Amino acid sequence: MLKNAAVERYTKALFDLAVEENSLDQFNQELIEINRLLTDQPDLERLLNHPQIPDFEKRDLIKRILGSEFSPLILNFILLLIDKGRQTLLKDIIEYFQYLVKEARGIVEVQVYTAFELSSENESKLKQKLKELTGKEVELQVTVDPSLIGGIRLRIGDKVIDGSIKRHLERMREDLAQIQVSQLGVS
Repeated sequence: MLKNAAVERYTKALFDLAVEENSLDQFNQELIEINRLLTDQPDLERLLNHPQIPDFEKRDLIKRILGSEFSPLILNFILLLIDKGRQTLLKDIIEYFQYLVKEARGIVEVQVYTAFELSSENESKLKQKLKELTGKEVELQVTVDPSLIGGIRLRIGDKVIDGSIKRHLERMREDLAQIQVSQLGVS
């Protein structure tokens, strides 16, 4: 998972606090809700990240929106991000927090790209094979990508396993491009 040092530092601090407070599930749910809010209300995110809007206005806005609906620790964390000028990292922090929660629970998220929709039977078989391979519970995120022609491409964390026909054709093209005409016995 790609992240910068500040995202990692803030997220780990929040994660450690959630564990210490025995509030991991609550924090995770609240962060999912905040992420949904930012996604559904893009103007809110633009306001929070706008450099010409004073921090006190951003703080007031967050207090009004999140106020009594969210735990004081989550609210104070977001206010801290605003105070430190790091509110632009909020969505990345939420994403990394969810990754840490899954990691702590022994769950790995796998992005699956296929040319065609997977049957539930094939999805179950793939999930079982990946569970054996990783030694963890597996959550599949399946995306249909017709450009793959056939086969499958997997992304597990930072690793990519590409068994698509598209990739095989690309490799063949690269190999053929390196063959000299004289090697073919054609003059």
